[in-house]
Amino acid sequence: MALQAAMRSAARQVKWRLRYGSTLRRIRNGLPLRKAPSSVQIGTDDHCNYRCVMCPFHSYNRSSPIERHRMPWDLLARTLRELASLGTKSIDICGIGEPLLHPNAVDTFRLIKQLGMECRLITNGSFLTRELCDEFLRIALDRLRVSTNSATDETHHTITMAPLGERSEIMANVRYLIRRRNESGSELPVVGTTIAIHKLNYREVAKLGMEAAELGIDHLEFLPLAVHPASAELALAAEERAEARRQIQQADGAMRAAGKETTAGEYLTFEDADDWTKEWFHTVPCYIGQCFSRFTANGDVYPCCPCTRVMGNLGERSFGEIWTSPKYRSFRLEGMDLPNRDEPLEECFCSTCYHLAQIALYHGNLMAGHLDGLP
Repeated sequence: MALQAAMRSAARQVKWRLRYGSTLRRIRNGLPLRKAPSSVQIGTDDHCNYRCVMCPFHSYNRSSPIERHRMPWDLLARTLRELASLGTKSIDICGIGEPLLHPNAVDTFRLIKQLGMECRLITNGSFLTRELCDEFLRIALDRLRVSTNSATDETHHTITMAPLGERSEIMANVRYLIRRRNESGSELPVVGTTIAIHKLNYREVAKLGMEAAELGIDHLEFLPLAVHPASAELALAAEERAEARRQIQQADGAMRAAGKETTAGEYLTFEDADDWTKEWFHTVPCYIGQCFSRFTANGDVYPCCPCTRVMGNLGERSFGEIWTSPKYRSFRLEGMDLPNRDEPLEECFCSTCYHLAQIALYHGNLMAGHLDGLP
């Protein structure tokens, strides 16, 4: 019996070594390990009903409008079915516009869940109603993130150009959703809110944290200001950053006391850094081309959030063809070579990478040989 057990153990070790060697070869050669990424972000609609002053696309300080697209329902549904068949696990519905403006928004959420994938939604909250919240509960939406960006109606109006008082309505609907969720005994959807911190709202961060804790919001995310021509004047001065840090610490304390989570640690660590992931990529490759893709409303496919390099278009080719194309392989090979480069990948922002946590998880599992844990 002992001999048989030893032989089975040795056979498992040989099988694992062969699999591990094959995995490393495919990654190093720029070939995808899976038929599709585990996580995909889809921007379904470029239109937005807000004109947030800090937004690079819709700010009321922009000198010219952007070209706006809306993904056709037939293309969206076909792509979702293809992703599910290829093994994608999670879909984030967001984009450069407000996704609830898409006429098939609810159909999209239902289809994602029917196909067995996780569904996450990022919204400005203006189209939330009690009826929509009830629908989220019925379909078991996995995650809802509301971009609040303020703690008062007045500041919300100033930032977004939305009708005065609309913020109160949004938060009332968030309260309703959380209450109904808790009454049902469900844990879904996980509800979060975000605030991009700048001159107009940094003094309200602590108040937002206390409100989020009181409402039972599960997660509070602090975002740095994306500096571009329309938002440059919103950047915090040194003394304002000090006050913002104090406010963030207070908000984090209120949330932690309620048993909830925030991204205070990440924000306070990296807020002043222009190259906070640069050192990481001096030693570790980029694996994002193995586990993530981003689609925009016009059907373009990008390998990561800040990258501007188009891999292909869903209206012209299936995603499976794009995922295995020479262009995607070239991107993966460049990512693997990142530690040997003095500069980021072309059309990428590798020194301030949004995907660090995902890449770090991938690298850790790969180096530990946890092949089934690769995202």
